[in-house]
Amino acid sequence: MTAGDVVASARSLAQAACRLVGVSGGVLEPVRVHSNAVFAAVDAGIVVRVGGGADAVDRARRAVMVCRWLAQRGFPAVVPAGWSSR
Repeated sequence: MTAGDVVASARSLAQAACRLVGVSGGVLEPVRVHSNAVFAAVDAGIVVRVGGGADAVDRARRAVMVCRWLAQRGFPAVVPAGWSSR
């Protein structure tokens, strides 16, 4: 699999995730592609992260919990789209 294939596959997953939560994934600009692929969903004004591996869902859940915890305490942290610390 080439680097271009990895980006295309991750972009396809990011677009599917955007559709799943009802946000526009029309323009996805790659920010970083390494162990996770990170895209800026330009039209929606959010960032989409695509992870892989057998434990990807557990890692994502932990990351969301930590981000929410930090935001609730006033720490400038990235929070899940549609979620408010208020």
